Amino acid sequence: MKLDLIERTGKALGVNSDYYVSNGDFVAAMREAVAKIKAQPTGETALLAIEKDLGLDKLGISITDVIDSAAGGSGEDKVTRALEKQASGHDSDKSTVDASRVLAIDVDDIGRYNMIAENKL
Repeated sequence: MKLDLIERTGKALGVNSDYYVSNGDFVAAMREAVAKIKAQPTGETALLAIEKDLGLDKLGISITDVIDSAAGGSGEDKVTRALEKQASGHDSDKSTVDASRVLAIDVDDIGRYNMIAENKL
């Protein structure tokens, strides 16, 4: 998952890892792409849009975090922790279902749904 996220981040920045001999060159190219984007008048907004498109905002990380991780992040870097948190299901976006409640629903002659009863287990 981490490698996929790094690859997708590179591509979003216009940097394809296939074109670089080493990981160091790939990381340097991503840093250069970010610097070029930041130099533009709407650069920060563009970077935020890229982060949102990649889902980095939901993970609580930035493009810089991904690049730092690609540069040699250990198993303790922000990206790894965010992905582990997401994989373990401890994200706040998940809704919970109360399994102790059961609804009985009926459909009438013209296709309207009606709740018949709510039973608590």
